Amino acid sequence: MFKLMAIALGLFYSILANAGCARDEFECRVYQGDEVKLMPCEIKICASANDSTIYWELQDGTKIYDHAEQGFNEVTINKEAAQQLPDILKDPVTCYSALGKAMVICADDVSL
Repeated sequence: MFKLMAIALGLFYSILANAGCARDEFECRVYQGDEVKLMPCEIKICASANDSTIYWELQDGTKIYDHAEQGFNEVTINKEAAQQLPDILKDPVTCYSALGKAMVICADDVSL
């Protein structure tokens, strides 16, 4: 019994060793119509061998959630359906857009 528990604990800790999170402060840009607002935001990225989750929290309370795992991806802005936009610019920029709304939120070089 003890040997089985030791193996289970060893597997649990090896899974944790392959997962990690990092967070940093950025200046996000919020585009709505012709208006652009700059505001501080915190971005946290957590990843393991099988999945990744990205959390954005803007100073105004806006929250972005992006979770991806094998064959599945869920993206929301304030719990409403959203999408990550393809990177078409020369500089590394990450942008999200709320589906059906004229709002885009971007941050430069989000690699943590």
